[in-house]
Amino acid sequence: MLEGRTCTLLLSLEVAARRPASDWAQRALDAHHAAGDEAALASTLGTLGGRHWFSHRFDEAAATYERAVRLHRTHGNERNAAVAMGNLAMVQSERGRHGEAQDLLQQALALHRAHGDRVHEATTLVHLGMLALKEQRYDDAAATLGEADRLARASGQGPRRIAHAAYLRGAALALHGRLAEARTALASSRLWADRAALAFPLQRQLQAWVQAHSGRPEDALQLLQLHPATPTAREERVSGVLRGLLLTTLGQQGLLDRAHAETEARQLLRSARRAFRRELPISEGWRYLERLEHTLHAP
Repeated sequence: MLEGRTCTLLLSLEVAARRPASDWAQRALDAHHAAGDEAALASTLGTLGGRHWFSHRFDEAAATYERAVRLHRTHGNERNAAVAMGNLAMVQSERGRHGEAQDLLQQALALHRAHGDRVHEATTLVHLGMLALKEQRYDDAAATLGEADRLARASGQGPRRIAHAAYLRGAALALHGRLAEARTALASSRLWADRAALAFPLQRQLQAWVQAHSGRPEDALQLLQLHPATPTAREERVSGVLRGLLLTTLGQQGLLDRAHAETEARQLLRSARRAFRRELPISEGWRYLERLEHTLHAP
């Protein structure tokens, strides 16, 4: 049993560091199976599902999480089953199975509430909000993420989580054209991100874009100059598209050289297109891509 738990720990460290796969997973599974320790087996499956998820092996991740849910429920561990269901829901969302993801998240939410688990309740609300964003249900997304934001604060969660929930709510409001509310949500997100010493380039770029479209182009320009973003990681690629939108808008408003701004925006657009083709896209990112393409073709 000690060998199995040691292998699980090493697997967890690999997943946390997002390192390449090794044989720790299979060794842990074999050891737990041999020992008849199905609770530890279910926990290891949950960790292994995370590694498949981070590696974009979504079919394997779904199968692994489904097995973890079954084992947890067999042993009456509904709390851990709810966590595994939430992870399975996000994988199913990546696979385009949004209806199934919605059902799983609602089941997980009910279980977390039944057990008084406010931390996972807030996390599940964030996931429901993200799903609504993907489906362009912006009113639902804003309401759900607002509830997640309030609960995260009330339950004393860390500033990173609160900043993320407030940012997502701001994104939903901005995409729905509710710019004044978006400004408030994004300003709150920035305050919490600063408390966590979190750069959060995506939040800064969206905040600048909202400022530019709210009659505050000088504030947008200041954010753009103080906090340039280079699209590299998945989140930062969306940030790059937002930067392209912002450059184009400020060029059209005469605050930047229009030709230079649009040249850089086109480069960011090409980079984002190539990047998003290599993986399942975030719908939010595609939405921004469409807006940038439309803006660049505007007179």
